[in-house]
Amino acid sequence: MLQFTGLLLLLSLISTPVFGLQVPLSRREVLRRHLRVLPRSDDDPDHEYLHALGVSDFKDIAYSIVMNFGGQDLSVLIDTGSADSWLYDPRNNIQTVNTTTVNGTITYVKGSIAGPIYFATAELAGLSIPSQAYIHTTELTDTPFSGLGISGLLGLSFGPGVRSLDAQLQFGLGNSSILRAPPVVPNILQLYPSLPSFFTIYLGRNDDPNAPADGAGAFTLGEYVHGLESVADAAKIPSSPDYFWKVLVDSITVGNSTISLNSSLPTAEAGSKATAILDTGFSLPQMPPHVVDAMYSSIPGAVLVEDIATFQAAGVSWLLPCNATPSISFKIGGTDFPIHPADLVRPLCFDGVEIALCHNSFEKSVTVREKLGSDIVLGDAFLRNAYVSFNYGERNDSGQFDQPFVQLLPLTNLEQASLDLPVIRAKQLEGLTEVSPADARSPTLPPKNSTKANASDDSKIPAGNEKPPVSGLLASSNDSDADDTTTTRILNRYTPVIIGLLAANLLALLILCGLGAYMCIVRNGKSTATKAMPTTYQPVKSKEDGNPTEFVYPSLYDPPST
Repeated sequence: MLQFTGLLLLLSLISTPVFGLQVPLSRREVLRRHLRVLPRSDDDPDHEYLHALGVSDFKDIAYSIVMNFGGQDLSVLIDTGSADSWLYDPRNNIQTVNTTTVNGTITYVKGSIAGPIYFATAELAGLSIPSQAYIHTTELTDTPFSGLGISGLLGLSFGPGVRSLDAQLQFGLGNSSILRAPPVVPNILQLYPSLPSFFTIYLGRNDDPNAPADGAGAFTLGEYVHGLESVADAAKIPSSPDYFWKVLVDSITVGNSTISLNSSLPTAEAGSKATAILDTGFSLPQMPPHVVDAMYSSIPGAVLVEDIATFQAAGVSWLLPCNATPSISFKIGGTDFPIHPADLVRPLCFDGVEIALCHNSFEKSVTVREKLGSDIVLGDAFLRNAYVSFNYGERNDSGQFDQPFVQLLPLTNLEQASLDLPVIRAKQLEGLTEVSPADARSPTLPPKNSTKANASDDSKIPAGNEKPPVSGLLASSNDSDADDTTTTRILNRYTPVIIGLLAANLLALLILCGLGAYMCIVRNGKSTATKAMPTTYQPVKSKEDGNPTEFVYPSLYDPPST
């Protein structure tokens, strides 16, 4: 379930952006759409893949592949937490094979995508699809996807259910319609019965000195990443084909302590293990609050800040030293999965301000239990530490699939990760001053002899700071006993900057409003010349009444026996 959580950014207190998605980095870039180099092992550098694609990494926040729809190579996000796909095509460049007037909607934890259901040829990892359903959208403003430089999303979860595109299509056209709208991978498995029924995902990590060439990740269909084939021998963890790819979490080890995780779901039996969704659409994992506190409270220098409203709104519970190297691992299917320190603690940087804070990557959440029916969502910060095979199960005599399952292979060596962390942090914080958690919590000025993070110094990331800490401006009302002189110095130093930035943003807003009004006038003047998009299917009006819950996407699995 796609959600770029947590990184809301204190930047809004310094400057209000006119447009675009705020991301927790001081340098933004458009998502690169080229095919990355696929991982290869030293013993066979010329290994050839049959059905594989490189995965592009947008600052460890989102991952995409290049997929062809209707003759267009498009950069699409990969999301194992949703089933259906959508494409952003404002100029109608995608050549469709069928169109309908049935409006479909895909709802995420935050935001949604809506538009008519269209069909186009598609190609994924060398496998062709003659007709693939998707939502055609021409607007990404005010969605979580604005500013990511992508052209769509590829849903990779199971897909049956009353809210699937197929169910919406059947409701709109009538149950007698022969048009069906299965998700991409189930569609491929039906078209290619000899293809092994699994896909795998390997997520790269930015700035990791031990990552494969070019920091590549990989997506494969029916084959494994070369050098990681041993995932086929890993424990087969059953996953219910209700919608999500789910696993049970045995426990979490923090240092020398073990946290047993029991499910808190209303339907769970007493003492049952916690359920976790494996979801590439979540940048940051979502955890029960008491587990997050247990994970981070033991880290030296950690400071709890969730009582400060701005941090709370950003999903930040703990501020931590950027060079912290906690030892934390998850046990799933009887196997330990150590988490790289760079994935446990992440920088929070600000455009135009040369400072950085570091905070918890695993966020507190209770809403996933209510919205998604799971105790935990293991997002990208966890999945970078495991190579995952998502298997639909073996085909049976009826052509359906048996029990689906997941196999995971640990990727992180904590000893090596601790050695790599200073290199990673030096690249991430180059030219920035790290604000220590204590200084960020307190409105007082830091010592004068503090130093700045430097990419050439890989030995450590200094904890000092030459500038007043941001949190001095963000302190809660409970901090009214702060030093008046210090507060005055902070305000005197930053007031010209704040006024200047606000004025610049106001000017930019006025210019954009003027351009918008001009474009509306031009568009209205030429509206009569606009051509209708040709179709090969006569659109049918959707039903306005009825109950969509009567339609369910035809499953790949036999119905349960009663």
